[in-house]
Amino acid sequence: MSYLKDRINEIGADYFGELTTTTTTT
Repeated sequence: MSYLKDRINEIGADYFGELTTTTTTT
């Protein structure tokens, strides 16, 4: 359970991080 949560958090952070970077760049 903890592993899965960490995995989701990692993927989510990466996804949102990309979104933020794209938005900031634009």
